[in-house]
Amino acid sequence: MNQLLQQAKSVPGVSGILVLDKNNSTTYQLLPASFSVEVIKKLAVRLKEIASTWPELEQTEIKFESGYAKLVHTTSSVIFLLAKPEIYFPDLNLVLKSVLPQIEKKISRANPFQDVEPEQLYTVNRVNVDLLVAAINLVAGKYRDLLGAYQATQNLRKSKDKILNIFAYLTNFYVDNQARVSFLKSRQEIDQTHIQEAFANWIYSFKAYCDHSAPAMQDVDIKELTAELKAELAKQGFYHWYEMRTVS
Repeated sequence: MNQLLQQAKSVPGVSGILVLDKNNSTTYQLLPASFSVEVIKKLAVRLKEIASTWPELEQTEIKFESGYAKLVHTTSSVIFLLAKPEIYFPDLNLVLKSVLPQIEKKISRANPFQDVEPEQLYTVNRVNVDLLVAAINLVAGKYRDLLGAYQATQNLRKSKDKILNIFAYLTNFYVDNQARVSFLKSRQEIDQTHIQEAFANWIYSFKAYCDHSAPAMQDVDIKELTAELKAELAKQGFYHWYEMRTVS
């Protein structure tokens, strides 16, 4: 699904996209960082309300001072797009003509988060940060065994630096010379809203760096890499954020 969202977002002028699965209220999105989990949840509720009174296979564009919002109502989903004033809708509509049927197929398949209750995907309660640290150390340990401590450590640090401009509070986490991550006690408060998103992007970027040297690992699923913690990570909603990561 993330690749399909990326296709739509790659159209010049598109600044964000959200897809609401009407059947189970799951959302998939690539939205600006200003969209918190709570904002996304409220947006999903509103889109479902609109869908209940709006004919299927309809679409509309709403103009704002800062740009546009485009809504598309399909058989199984509602698509919400944010666009800048310079958006050229014929280009966007051409891409959507290709992407929308693929989104419908994705949604019609088995729910990829079937081991997680939908409401768990949007929990804004205290996130278990220790669990996230354990998850990244579990993944890093497997690559350390393949590539050695030095390369795994360098890849952990590079992937962290890559996203520090987006998730500055990752400065609270230290990478030692054995490719192990630890939490540094500091005055900087952990952003509970985005910490799972930060770790999802960090792990994905780290894996991408490592896979250049270990191509056989490219197709290994994140759930396989974190199998020992799968139930806890799923309950916390981590895999949802991994699927929705923004780093490429």
